[in-house]
Amino acid sequence: MPQEIKELIFSLDKEYKLAADTTTVSLSVIVGVMGQSPDLDVDLDEKELLTHHKGSITALPITATVGAILQIIGNVVDVASDSNKIEVTLQLEGGVQSLTRTFSVNVEQDGETVDVVFIIRFI
Repeated sequence: MPQEIKELIFSLDKEYKLAADTTTVSLSVIVGVMGQSPDLDVDLDEKELLTHHKGSITALPITATVGAILQIIGNVVDVASDSNKIEVTLQLEGGVQSLTRTFSVNVEQDGETVDVVFIIRFI
């Protein structure tokens, strides 16, 4: 039976409370299993911060303001020969509380792709 398309999309639309009206937050997007090939874009209010980033993102400083929208969009391709697991962890720090979400799926075939769509609305 073919895999459900909804299993191949990691999505999150979340509000993130800042500690002040303008705060520097730290963004990490960790692609967890060896042999996974990410291609990620990061935009803040439509301003490109990273384009076609090919690895995990670690502690990227972002100057966030109340009302700003952070978008992380891209995909992760399974290229590991020994595992069909794709895992992505989103981390934000610097607001009132830290945010960590881990998404994981076992794809059915080598070379399958998982789409990533994370939207963070700063409040």
